[in-house]
Amino acid sequence: MKKYTIVITEKAKADMQVFYNHILHEHKQPLTALRNRIELRKTLQKLSVYAGSISIS
Repeated sequence: MKKYTIVITEKAKADMQVFYNHILHEHKQPLTALRNRIELRKTLQKLSVYAGSISIS
């Protein structure tokens, strides 16, 4: 199965960091911030394979 490269812009990376920091510092939930980061990585890995099964419209 072909794997695709997922490109994340610098702005998207910065936005994700703001999101994690908000959870970590404003809500005092370090475990939730970590879980969100891990789940996003898993989703991106799945997308790298799943992308080939989507037809272009």
